[in-house]
Amino acid sequence: MSALVAIANAAIAVYTNTAEVRACMPIDDGFLVGTGGGLVWTDKAGAPKRVWTALDGLPATRIDGITMVGTDVWVGTERGGN
Repeated sequence: MSALVAIANAAIAVYTNTAEVRACMPIDDGFLVGTGGGLVWTDKAGAPKRVWTALDGLPATRIDGITMVGTDVWVGTERGGN
């Protein structure tokens, strides 16, 4: 996993590099962007709203593909889909 975790005063912060875009899918209120550092949900202007990594339950942090089947979003990682 390509993330740095910092623990200070019982607060946990995760730092991950989302600059390497590997996949992108438009959604109603923005985009889902698959990166080398996780899955990023952005607004329509591209500002990040949320980032998911392996620490959030993805099989791996590097995202290789994104697709929608019905109302379900499927994410392909280096360790399989979810």
